[in-house]
Amino acid sequence: MDTLIHIIADSGHSRVSARSEVRADVLEELRPRLEVALAALGSGAFPCGAGWKLSAVDGAEPDGSPRLDVKLWARGVPASGPASVVMAVVRPVDGGFPVLTASMAGVVNAPDPATAAMEAGNLERCIA
Repeated sequence: MDTLIHIIADSGHSRVSARSEVRADVLEELRPRLEVALAALGSGAFPCGAGWKLSAVDGAEPDGSPRLDVKLWARGVPASGPASVVMAVVRPVDGGFPVLTASMAGVVNAPDPATAAMEAGNLERCIA
């Protein structure tokens, strides 16, 4: 995936995010952590770096497009509490650009909401 459409549901902000915005070494660090969480879809929250936790569940859009629903919990927020970030990554069946939709309203529950919001913005794009 070289490009995705990136939408922040809370603000309505959208942009086209290029794969080149994420350094290769970041993906190398994150990939094994994501593989653990994705291999255990729906089985709970797993560490994904820098104190964040991630859970993932397979889903589908009404038109049959595959969707991956992802939740992230910031450092200091238990996975039993509300998620800091809720994401959906959809790859359209017609071959169009993948779409990442993220709601970051839950970062207000983090011990340091400003830092959590900044980290979440970077982490959710890397995960997508």
